[in-house]
Amino acid sequence: MSNPLPTAGLQMTIAYLHLMAFCPPEYIWHLKASSEPLRQGLAKQAGLSPEEYLAKVLPEACRRIVAFHQDTKEPDEAVVMALTTAATEAETSPEAAWRFSQKLASLAEESERAKAKNRLQGKKGCQFCQSPCAYGFFTMVSKPNYDHLRELLEAETKKSLEEQDVVNTVWSFAMGHLWRTLGIKQAYISADHLGNLGYCLLTLGTAKSRYPFAANKMETFQQANQVMIKNWGQNGQDGNN
Repeated sequence: MSNPLPTAGLQMTIAYLHLMAFCPPEYIWHLKASSEPLRQGLAKQAGLSPEEYLAKVLPEACRRIVAFHQDTKEPDEAVVMALTTAATEAETSPEAAWRFSQKLASLAEESERAKAKNRLQGKKGCQFCQSPCAYGFFTMVSKPNYDHLRELLEAETKKSLEEQDVVNTVWSFAMGHLWRTLGIKQAYISADHLGNLGYCLLTLGTAKSRYPFAANKMETFQQANQVMIKNWGQNGQDGNN
């Protein structure tokens, strides 16, 4: 009987698959190079070569992603196989990276999880989300440091109104979370993904905490967040962050 994959390694792989989907396709080879230490480390923990590790872990990682989106313990095998194939090829070319990102986006848009009643926090922020639930599973498995997020938010509230910039604070937290979670020195993520991921982190991080945001504040934040996403891309800053 083969040794089971370490839970932490499987969760890290799921997180990395999401990061591949968040990456602008033209930066996929940069992301692959940046993440090589992660790849080597995960394989070593499992006692496998990097190639063996990916061949073993990708089907189960994709199964769990599909199971989350379909809100079931028995996901559609055809969908799992299609996502696994796309994930296996994703880092071979910008075109393959785009196909994988589209596959994951379609899954998020068309699944049970996309329905309002199946959102992770339907009445505590998710109702204002501008995206299908493409970030919830990543946020869950990557174990964000929500204590740090609350410290950053509390520090913002101590500033004068003119100095407060909650959107930038959340974006910085989201980017730092990517670096810390995956142990990489450089992350590559588009502005829309970074902004929507930041909103997901804010929603899940404050929904059950001692520092919740009122619904009107979440809506106001999301409006400002979407403006920043739009302006960031127009300024040519989308891509390498």
